[in-house]
Amino acid sequence: MGRALGVACAVFAVGAIALAGQTVTVAAETAKPVITGARVAGDGERTRFVLDVDTQIEPAISGLAAPYRLIIDLPEVSFEIPDDAGETGRGLVADWRFGLFARGKSRIVMDLTGPVTVDKTFFLPAVDDQPARLVVDLVKSTPEGFAAFVESSRAAEICRRKEGSQDRQAEDAGGQQQAGYRS
Repeated sequence: MGRALGVACAVFAVGAIALAGQTVTVAAETAKPVITGARVAGDGERTRFVLDVDTQIEPAISGLAAPYRLIIDLPEVSFEIPDDAGETGRGLVADWRFGLFARGKSRIVMDLTGPVTVDKTFFLPAVDDQPARLVVDLVKSTPEGFAAFVESSRAAEICRRKEGSQDRQAEDAGGQQQAGYRS
C-alpha cells in the first residue's frame, strides 16, 4: 500500500507540473499590452497625447472629418485607466474615448477642436520609475491639410488591410500544406 501511494503521488506530481506548464503557456499567449495611464497637455497650437504602457505598441493613426477626429488603432490592449478618462480634453483635443474595437484591435478616438497635423509619434522606453510611453504630438493645421491627411491615412489603411489579408492567406496556405504533409 505504501508503494502504491508513492506511485500515485509521483503521477499526481508529474501531472500537476505538466498542467502548471500549460497554464503558464496559455497565460503567456493571451497576455495583452496594458495601458496604465493617459494624459493630454498643451494649448490651441500644440498638443501632446501620452499613453503609459507596459510594452511597446505600434499605433496606426488616421483621421475623420466633419467633425474633426483622430483615430489611434492599437493591437488589443487592456485599458487599466479610469472609465471617465478622456471626458475632458485640452488644447487641440476636445475629449477622447477608448475601448476594444474588434477582436485583436483596440481604438482611441479623439474629438478635435479643429484641424490638426500629426507632428510626431514616438515610443519612449521605461526609465527608472517612469513607465514606457507612446507619445503623439499634434499641431494646429488647416482644413485642407487635415483633408489631405484623412485621404492619405485612408490609403494607408487600405494597404494595411491588404497586407494583413495576404499574411492571413499565406498562414492559411502554410497550415494547409503542413496539415496535408502530416496525413
